[in-house]
Amino acid sequence: MNQNLASMQDWFSYYQENAYIFDKIRAGIAVPFVYIPFALAQIKQTELPFQIGAQNLYSSEKGAYTGEVSANMLADIACQFVLIGHSERRQLFLENADMLSQKIQQALVNHVQVVYCVGEPLSVREVGGAENYVATQIQEVLHQIEPANWKNISIAYEPIWAIGTGKIPSLAEIKTMHAHIRHTVQNMQTAHQVPILYGGSCQADNATSILSIPCVDGALVGGASLKADSFFQILKIANGLPSLSL
Repeated sequence: MNQNLASMQDWFSYYQENAYIFDKIRAGIAVPFVYIPFALAQIKQTELPFQIGAQNLYSSEKGAYTGEVSANMLADIACQFVLIGHSERRQLFLENADMLSQKIQQALVNHVQVVYCVGEPLSVREVGGAENYVATQIQEVLHQIEPANWKNISIAYEPIWAIGTGKIPSLAEIKTMHAHIRHTVQNMQTAHQVPILYGGSCQADNATSILSIPCVDGALVGGASLKADSFFQILKIANGLPSLSL
C-alpha cells in the first residue's frame, strides 16, 4: 500500500528517460488495484518491458463481497499476473490454504498468471523446520493444479523474517531452500520448470550474489522496487545473468 499517482508517474518517467533493453529477463510490477489501469496505459504508450500485475484477488468469481476484486475483473482490464499468498496476506488477513487454493484456481481459469508466495517465520527456522514448513505450503495449495496450468505459475520464496528487515538468509540457506522447493515441485509430477523466485530484502548490493545461486530463477523485489533507480539497478544485474524473472 505505497505510491500515489504522482509518484507512479515519476517512476515510469524514470524508465522513459533511462531507456534500457531488458532482453534476457521477464519483469513485472504488482501495483495497487486503483493504479492498474494507469500502469497498463503507461506500458502501452511507452512500450516499456514490464508486465503489470495485482497484489491480490478474491477467491470467488462474483457476488456480495463488498470491497473485493475478482480474477475475471483483473482479466477484463488485461492484468497479466497476480501475487497470491504473500506473507502479509497470510499474517494480517489470516488467509489459509483452502482460500489460497481457491484464489489460484480463479486466477488460472481467467488466464491470469500466478506468483505463489511461500516462506517460514523465524520461530520455525530456529527449530529446523523451515524446509518442511515451506513444502507443506506448496503441497497443500498446489496439489490440484492441472499439468497444463503449471506453466502459468511461479513460486516465490520469501522468508518472513527477512522481509523489509534488511536481514537475509545466508547464500547457502537460500540455495538449500530453493533446491528443496525444486525437489518438492518435481515430486508433484510436473515436467514444467516452474520459476522459483527469491523475495526477502533483495537489493542492488546483494542481487548479484542472490541471483547467481543455483535454483534461484529470479527475484520478488519489495521495498527496493519503490524507487525507480534502485529497481533499475537490480534489473540491469538480472539482465546480465541467464534466464531470470523479476
